[in-house]
Amino acid sequence: MLNLFSRLRSQARQQPREAFDSGTAPSERIMLADDHAVIAYEFNDTRLLFDAERDWRFIGSLPINSTRATITLVAEAYFRGFQQAQGELRAIGLSDEFFELAHQYELAEAARSKL
Repeated sequence: MLNLFSRLRSQARQQPREAFDSGTAPSERIMLADDHAVIAYEFNDTRLLFDAERDWRFIGSLPINSTRATITLVAEAYFRGFQQAQGELRAIGLSDEFFELAHQYELAEAARSKL
């Protein structure tokens, strides 16, 4: 009985967290040196980073007080890693057809996210 009471009291204290909505969350677009860009949204004391060209591609989250320079470093590291991974996949022998299929999938995801 005491366990049930403790659980109910704990649930009553918890405030419901709102859902993330990119249309209403404060945001900042940050251009990177290599023609990429990220959007940093403020949400629940964090900065959520997304690829600005592919808004469905989540990069990561940082504390709300992260500086623009920190966001830039994290985003540039992400894009470098993404390009390196593509190079490594080519090096192990994945065909151009595979990359074309992946590109078509990416385009379809981008189109679906805009609906």
